[in-house]
Amino acid sequence: MTLLKDSNGDPYRLIITHRRREDEEVIRFFDEREVFATLRRISDDDLNRVEIRRFAVEAELITDSRSISDRRLLKLIASGIISGRLMAVRPGEWTRGTTSGESKEKKDDPPPPPEPTPPPPDKTEKTWIKFEIIDDETGKPVSGVTLKVKLPDGESRSATSNAAGLIEITNIPPGTCEIERMIDADTLEVVSIQ
Repeated sequence: MTLLKDSNGDPYRLIITHRRREDEEVIRFFDEREVFATLRRISDDDLNRVEIRRFAVEAELITDSRSISDRRLLKLIASGIISGRLMAVRPGEWTRGTTSGESKEKKDDPPPPPEPTPPPPDKTEKTWIKFEIIDDETGKPVSGVTLKVKLPDGESRSATSNAAGLIEITNIPPGTCEIERMIDADTLEVVSIQ
């Protein structure tokens, strides 16, 4: 973690955007010039300058911290912040007081609270129903017939028979289903339900 001190002595971090923690406050800048000026003020401190170079290598902005001038490096970081790839943040409460190389948690502070457990999955039992549409005279399956079915929970669903004359409705609550309507009702009728 690259922890810097601004001109007021307040902690300041440079991070890759996707590594931001929820408890960190993002420092907003209007343009690249403002970011550069801020970074330049902070880099006047020798320890901050070392930490900025260390961050640039960690963030893969440069491969060798001696291969680039301070001015060019600060412009590169400023550009990354304005583009949204990098961020300047004020550390959250549980990281305050640490310096580079120290543990993220202070020894006196309690550990951060555990992540909340997700709600349990819906344990309501689900089932299915299958209809087979068959021509009573020929015994052959009939495709393309649409049924509107009232489910046990009062919901209505429509489904169309496939080439094998089958209609399957899944993920429904257990109970009695009712055929509300059959499209092509003029030519077809329900002879039996098994």
